[in-house]
Amino acid sequence: MGRNHFQTLFKADGKATNAETVRITQYFPSFVNDEDNNALMEEVLEEELNEVLHNFQKDKSLRPNG
Repeated sequence: MGRNHFQTLFKADGKATNAETVRITQYFPSFVNDEDNNALMEEVLEEELNEVLHNFQKDKSLRPNG
């Protein structure tokens, strides 16, 4: 059933109406508000990047909220 769904999905003509797009996007929660989005779009300073890189532990990755 899943395979059939994705085969149909990827063979679709890809022409969605604005109403369909809005309806589908309502299924996905919004995790970033406008203020957060603006902050995420700001330029990253080299000092900030260096600080983050130096705080990594060897052979470890950040947690999702890192």
